[in-house]
Amino acid sequence: METDRRINKLLAKKNLIILGIVLVIGIFSVSSALTKEITIKDGDKDIIVAAKFSNVEEVLKKGKIELGEHDQVLPAPNTKVKDGMVVTIKRAHPVNLEVGGEPKEIMTAYETIEDILKEYEITLGEL
Repeated sequence: METDRRINKLLAKKNLIILGIVLVIGIFSVSSALTKEITIKDGDKDIIVAAKFSNVEEVLKKGKIELGEHDQVLPAPNTKVKDGMVVTIKRAHPVNLEVGGEPKEIMTAYETIEDILKEYEITLGEL
């Protein structure tokens, strides 16, 4: 009788240990599944960030990326992230324009004249 009790206690302890191990493995697996690896392309630099993110803005914060007023982020900061996603940053650069006969330097990440004019809401008059 005493031996049966000891065996039952030992089995109960083993079962609790096994249950604990299974729970730890399960929690680790779920945590790993929620972690996303995102690549931030900022000019010539590739920054890989891994964590639990919900949107691009959180990825940029984790990657310690600071944006200027006219820098662009693709996809948009409020976009939901997916594992393996690439976030691209286009940095603004100076462009010289002549507006109303006056020289003006502006900052833009756009490359085409049409896009730059739209960004600054500049309309062309008659030539």
